[in-house]
Amino acid sequence: MCNNLHKDSQPIEKQGVGWKIFLVDIKKYLKQPFAERSRYKKRKDGSVSWIKTMKYGQGFCFFTDQEEADKLLKDLKDDVFYSKCVVVKIRYEKGLGEHDESGVTHVGSYKTALCRNFRLHEDEQKYKL
Repeated sequence: MCNNLHKDSQPIEKQGVGWKIFLVDIKKYLKQPFAERSRYKKRKDGSVSWIKTMKYGQGFCFFTDQEEADKLLKDLKDDVFYSKCVVVKIRYEKGLGEHDESGVTHVGSYKTALCRNFRLHEDEQKYKL
């Protein structure tokens, strides 16, 4: 998934609830599974912020609809790497936009959004960033 807005991106709320796909390890630590791994800074308050100086990308990919996130993870199930991934509820801030993302799988496209900051939702405290 790319980390850039598309020409046809639609605005989204500046803050809200979304869902994000993470790689989870045995101790319940979450890691960024896509190209975002080195493009963020964890803050003392537990939130995660996009590093604005990165020349690639504008923000974190996430989903405004849980069914869309579940659909992508289901479509990726045959890939061993993604078998250890989970969909996690987040609170996002600095929402940038939403668009259809194709090319992630051979199956179809997915409605993805971008934001600059996020934190785990209160319902997801079993995980750690």
